[in-house]
Amino acid sequence: MLSPVEKILFAILFIAANAAGAYTFYAMFRVINRGQGQINWRELPYRAWEGILALFSQGRIIRHRTWTSIFHYMVAYAFIFFLLVNVIDVLEGYIPTEGETHLIPGV
Repeated sequence: MLSPVEKILFAILFIAANAAGAYTFYAMFRVINRGQGQINWRELPYRAWEGILALFSQGRIIRHRTWTSIFHYMVAYAFIFFLLVNVIDVLEGYIPTEGETHLIPGV
């Protein structure tokens, strides 16, 4: 578990990183919104679900270039695993546990 000072510093850095990311995504949104046509917001839940499915299944990427696709799968799943590890590390830093046990047994 993190000390109180480490928790505060981490929270500040977390907020700063998310603010920078939000600013960048907002800039992209403005550029996309300048295009032709209108964004159909009613399709957002469906498109978000399709995006999540594509993230984990990687769609039909293995069609033409088998070896390149295999490496693409490995990189994509490595990033997903990296996100999972970071989420668990943050939880272990903020959630008090007895002794030196971890949220995941055997770690």
